[in-house]
Amino acid sequence: MAVGRYQQAEELMRNVIKEQPDRDECKLKLLEIFFSTENNLAFEAYANELAQAGKKDDIAFWGKVAEMGCDICQSSTLFSSGACGYASKNNNDSIDFDLSTLTKTDESDR
Repeated sequence: MAVGRYQQAEELMRNVIKEQPDRDECKLKLLEIFFSTENNLAFEAYANELAQAGKKDDIAFWGKVAEMGCDICQSSTLFSSGACGYASKNNNDSIDFDLSTLTKTDESDR
């Protein structure tokens, strides 16, 4: 995906999260965008925001976050070695999904 597409996807995810804050799959997708672009600062900042909002208590959700975080933010205290081992052993789900299901795009926008 081209850099411009990642920026567009990030903006889309931020807007969807703002409008529909209960859409955890969009929160994960935003983290996946940061992960894919190797933006560890943005990844860690957003993961910290989610942790402060109580998302670490959602084991399935946080397992997906920790799996990426252990890779991209290896020195972060948010992703301790214990959490990293747990995430890699207990999370085999993919967090990939089709962005086209979130908005309709006009062909002239492409």
